Amino acid sequence: MDYQSKNHSKFLLMTHLIFVCKYRKKLLNYVGSEVKGILIDITREYEN
Repeated sequence: MDYQSKNHSKFLLMTHLIFVCKYRKKLLNYVGSEVKGILIDITREYEN
């Protein structure tokens, strides 16, 4: 896995999450806390 470099940053993007603009607010109000919890759990799993 190679890190990508830009002007002032270096990063390794493994996941890209896209929400459709028209329905994003309704979706995030409905399942936002659940999605946030799942992403936090995944982050903790890969940090160790």
